[in-house]
Amino acid sequence: MAEERLIDDDRDKDKDRKYRIVLGEDGAEDDGYDDYDDYDDYGDEEDYGELLDDEYEDDDDYYDDAENARFDDDVIADNERAGRINNARELLLKAQRLHDAGDDDYAMAALRSAESEYCALEDIYPLMMEILTAGYTNISDPESCCECAEKCRRYCSSERRAAVAEKLAPVAAAARDEQFRQNGSLGSRNEQQKDERRKILSAKFERARRSFLFAAVPFAVFLAAGIGLLAAAQPDDSVSRALAVAFLCLSGALFAAGGVLAYFFISAWRALGRNESNSSSELGVSYATGLKRAELLDRLYFNLTTKQ
Repeated sequence: MAEERLIDDDRDKDKDRKYRIVLGEDGAEDDGYDDYDDYDDYGDEEDYGELLDDEYEDDDDYYDDAENARFDDDVIADNERAGRINNARELLLKAQRLHDAGDDDYAMAALRSAESEYCALEDIYPLMMEILTAGYTNISDPESCCECAEKCRRYCSSERRAAVAEKLAPVAAAARDEQFRQNGSLGSRNEQQKDERRKILSAKFERARRSFLFAAVPFAVFLAAGIGLLAAAQPDDSVSRALAVAFLCLSGALFAAGGVLAYFFISAWRALGRNESNSSSELGVSYATGLKRAELLDRLYFNLTTKQ
């Protein structure tokens, strides 16, 4: 027959706690959990197992629902992508028909719409490049051609890129070399005109600077003299006071004149600085435009011929 005993715990932190030890018939300690009959809260062993099975089934249902939701999202995304691709292909066919009919403006608009639908459709960019270059013969808009070449390099296959490069790379190289030659001539003429203007503007600047100094220096002298005489004059010294007033009046007149001369001095200084900019003349603007065009043509040629 089993026997129960109460024992004290000698540990300091649990010294007031007591434990119930159950001894079996053979005198060994029994933890009381060898038999499921002691689990009053769960009932018998079969009920406890059914409870665990129900919990696992709920977990399986949860994970199944989450997996189905992810699958549904993937299906929706794939369907949307397929719809965009179909729309882009229809717009591409429309653009081809418009281009064949000679209506390149509307064809380019259709290509832009196709690109907005699905930019990775490689058939867009060879046709776009053909329209931009008038059949691979003229590069009138190198910036747009350069952007199209970069997209063609990103989205098109190596065969498509090679086909476009074979037609357009020689044209781009010839246009780049011609632009470099024109820039050399424009640059020399632009610098020559800058030198001629620089001589004239420098002379005006020097005259304006001297005129301003001729007013500024006497103004400072008369102003200092007038203030000094007023400070040193005695109350009954009318001569010193009269001279001080005269000096101050002269300094006032010189101040007004110096203000006008300062305006001309600053204007001459700014004109001399603007002369160094290419935007100061029509020839300089043409030279700056040529430099930008040459840079774009060189970048276009690089995008057409690079293998990566």
